[in-house]
Amino acid sequence: MKKIKILLMASLVVMPAVVHAQGRIERLRADYDSLGNAKGVYLFPKEKGANLRILDINVWEWDGTREELPKAWVDMGEDCTNEVRSAGFAGVITAHMPEVVCLQEYSEKMHAELYPKLKKYGYKLTFFPEPGEVNYTPIIYRKSLVKLIETAYYPHELPYNNHRTKSFTTAVFELKKGGKKFVVVNTHLWWKSEKNMAGSDSARTQQVKNIIAEAEKLRVKYDCPVFFMGDLNCNLRSGALGVALSAGYKPAWEIATVHGDLRCGHHKCDKGGFSRKQNKTDDGFGCIDQFFIYDPSACVEVKTFVRDYAGFTVKLTDHYPNYADIRLK
Repeated sequence: MKKIKILLMASLVVMPAVVHAQGRIERLRADYDSLGNAKGVYLFPKEKGANLRILDINVWEWDGTREELPKAWVDMGEDCTNEVRSAGFAGVITAHMPEVVCLQEYSEKMHAELYPKLKKYGYKLTFFPEPGEVNYTPIIYRKSLVKLIETAYYPHELPYNNHRTKSFTTAVFELKKGGKKFVVVNTHLWWKSEKNMAGSDSARTQQVKNIIAEAEKLRVKYDCPVFFMGDLNCNLRSGALGVALSAGYKPAWEIATVHGDLRCGHHKCDKGGFSRKQNKTDDGFGCIDQFFIYDPSACVEVKTFVRDYAGFTVKLTDHYPNYADIRLK
């Protein structure tokens, strides 16, 4: 498995017992206009007691120009270019102002549009690829609040890696206030079903095993918890995620003490247009965008896990943003 690394010195789960409906303020803000109005101010403050927020979203790699807009989008009078969608992604991030952001299907062209918008608010990529290379699963962090200790990038092995978009990135951070360390792993697993390509299920299982192995090295080295997330292209009943569950990883929605969001988080948004339509169950098991915690030392409290279903996000990508507010003890 190819590895690129930079070192900076300086059993299915059960339904959660506590799941609350979103409060009135959250509902009022549900359709907030993120196209530049948030201005880097917390529109959604952290849950009381939390000292870490991590946001995760697949940003849909469609790099076409306005002249290449799919007919369905033209007919709807909509624009899905990176120029337009990057403003929406920047708005989501600057409304929530997380310490860490994990993205999937990131591309060089999306980077050119989105990254300058985030740099204005103090965000920085953990890993800059060599010229001609792209990190499709980047981790971005708020450098005023967290310190990057170590980062690495691992493309998943062929043939289960279309267009080099399937990979995982690891990063070890330290909160500048309090000094708590934590590991973040961001990935995009292989996407095809076993029916469409033989070996796909076992490929995803091996990819998860590779991720857990690398995460464990970092956890032992730094004696800290692991947050593992991304577009996993399989649900909690799959063999691949069964590996994570058996290893002791817990879904954020299951262990959240204030609010655990069970919605599936995946909807139609592709060359054929966009809509709220989704074909997955809203019971925690329909999700392919998972947010796991591995915390054998019991130093993590997940306060809330939320999927942002704001109306404007529907035409940004087929994955609603999700985030967790966490207390590192």
